[in-house]
Parts: sequence; structure tokens; C-alpha cells
Amino acid sequence: MTALQKIFLLIAVGYVMFKIVMGIIVYIITVKVEKKGLERKRRREMILRARRMKNMELYRRQYLQLEERKRDLAAM
Repeated sequence: MTALQKIFLLIAVGYVMFKIVMGIIVYIITVKVEKKGLERKRRREMILRARRMKNMELYRRQYLQLEERKRDLAAM
């Protein structure tokens, strides 16, 4: 092998190793971001579920009050 061929081979191997390492790093980052995103999604769903239940109870009470007022007005 000539000196240029050895340099080219060294550069090619270095490039392949760089690509492999970058692929591993990107995979690890993607897994961490996905885990954090799922955690935030679960937390957000819990908050929304609690808010939905609170609103449903509030609406139920309001409809009951409305029905009572209608009955009171009809009785008069």
C-alpha cells in the first residue's frame, strides 16, 4: 500500500467510526427525549382529567340548580 492509500483508509475508517458514534449518541438522546415527553404527557393527562372531573361536577350542580329554579317557577 502506498502512503496515500494508507491515509485514505485511515480517513475512511475514521469517518465510519464517527458516523457509528454519532448514530449511537443520537439514539441515546432520542430515547431520553421520548421518555421525558411521555412523562410530561402522563402528567398533562392527569391534570386534564382532574380539570374535566371538576368541570363535570360544576356543570352537574348548575343543571340541578336550573331544574330546581324551573320547578319553583312552574309551581308559582
